[in-house]
Amino acid sequence: EINMANNYNSLFQAGAGVISTAAKTRIIAVHAHSTVAGSFDIKGATSGVLKFFVAANESADIYIGDMGVPMVGSVSVSVPADGAALTLIVG
Repeated sequence: EINMANNYNSLFQAGAGVISTAAKTRIIAVHAHSTVAGSFDIKGATSGVLKFFVAANESADIYIGDMGVPMVGSVSVSVPADGAALTLIVG
């Protein structure tokens, strides 16, 4: 069963690490910034879900929509450098 998201939250992660440990969530939008060029990789408990490239000293804004990308278990983030940051809008 897929329900529309109705409780939005923002999750921020500076550098790589686990950004969420919620049992179930849905990624609605992504904002990423990096001081060096490279790939951001957002993974769920069992597989990679989103991967995108950001140029040096640039940002990326990705809107997925209310249905979002469902995630089950911990959500971890791999970033191009320690100076990179990521914000997820989840619901």
